[in-house]
Amino acid sequence: MASPLAGADGCKGGWILVQVAHPGAPVTHVLCPDAATLLARTPRDAVLGIDIPIGISDRDRRAAEVECKRALGSRRSSVFWSPVRAALDATTHEDANARNRASPSCTWRTTWSSRARSRPTSPAS
Repeated sequence: MASPLAGADGCKGGWILVQVAHPGAPVTHVLCPDAATLLARTPRDAVLGIDIPIGISDRDRRAAEVECKRALGSRRSSVFWSPVRAALDATTHEDANARNRASPSCTWRTTWSSRARSRPTSPAS
């Protein structure tokens, strides 16, 4: 039997978790307010994909994002640049942009709003 499949993406209320128990089963979804709830609501044997950057850089753009944008060509704007690590602790969008000015990254509103979800996946180096 195939493992359950699950996918999660950040949203305004926390995380949206979409799951299917096996091929042909109904797809379910639930809003999870935080990562702990997301993991608690995911079956232990599920294959889980999470749309969040892992391994935030201290000063450069992430190679994964550079390559992904290159491969997507005209659709490259659908991939957002991750902020540098120092920007995760900024208290305002303007402060985050200031912290990113020393690097080639920038903090768009979309990535700024996901900073709290990025922290648990980006341990200090």
